[in-house]
Amino acid sequence: FLERIPTTLACATAIRVLFLSANPGLNHVPKFVRSLPSLKMYAQRSSGLTSITASDFPPSLEWLILMDNALESLPDLSS
Repeated sequence: FLERIPTTLACATAIRVLFLSANPGLNHVPKFVRSLPSLKMYAQRSSGLTSITASDFPPSLEWLILMDNALESLPDLSS
């Protein structure tokens, strides 16, 4: 299980799909995710997320998979 992601992953700007699911210690969206300009799909299932913001994700995001978390609300990601 991961509790934090290596910061060097932020340099992988060509990443289009990122799955960080089933990591209960990773209860937030890592800050580097928003700086991945090619990211189209992000998944973080079963990780104990309680909140997310639109600024957690890059504008290129098309798919967001967050099932089995404790999210109380979702931000508007349509813009």
